[in-house]
Amino acid sequence: MTKDNKWGLYEELSHVEQRRPLWETLADEFAPERVLYPGSYVDISPSFVFPDVTYVDMDQRCPTFFTDDAVQQRVPYSYQFIHGDYREPLDIAPVDLLLSQYAGPISHYCKQYVRPGGHLLANNSHADAGVAALDPDWELVGVVRGSQISRDVEGYFEPKPGRVADREEMIESMMPIGYTKTASNYLFRLKSTDNAHDE
Repeated sequence: MTKDNKWGLYEELSHVEQRRPLWETLADEFAPERVLYPGSYVDISPSFVFPDVTYVDMDQRCPTFFTDDAVQQRVPYSYQFIHGDYREPLDIAPVDLLLSQYAGPISHYCKQYVRPGGHLLANNSHADAGVAALDPDWELVGVVRGSQISRDVEGYFEPKPGRVADREEMIESMMPIGYTKTASNYLFRLKSTDNAHDE
C-alpha cells in the first residue's frame, strides 16, 4: 500500500463501527439489494453491511483507495467504484437505496437511478435534505436520531422565521437554511408514478 493511501485506509476504516449501526438499521428495515453512494470520497463503511454498493467520486485519490488490495481484503463484500462526477450520466442498474452524505444535491441529480419505492438517506450539510423535501417525487418517511429511525415526521422542514426555502437556490448554492426541527439524517421514499410498482 502506498504512503498516500495509508491515511485513507486507517482514517476511513476507523469510522466503520461508528457508522455501522445506522447501515444495519437500514438493512434490517429495507434489505436493499443495490446501494448507490455518490460523492462518497473514501467512506467505504456501507460495504461492511450492504452486499452491493456503487461508489462515485471525482477525487483523484479515490481510485487508488478503492482498488488497494489492503482495502479490498478488509471489506467483506464486493463493491464498484466509478471515478467521475455524479452529475454526469452513470451506467448503473436501478438501486434500492441512495446515500447522500456531505456531497451536494444528490437527491436531484441521482433520483433517476432509484427504483420506484426506493429510499434516500440524506443529511442536510449541503442542503440536500431540504432539496429533497421540496421535490414532489420524494416523500419524507422518517428522521434519524443516532442509529434509529423515527416515523414521526411532523413539523420537519418548516423554515425558521424570516427564512425561505427555495429549492433551485439550494441546489445552486448547496447552502442549507435554518429549520425549526432538525435531525442528523432524513429518510425519503421515491414515489411511484405507476401504482403497479409501489410497495
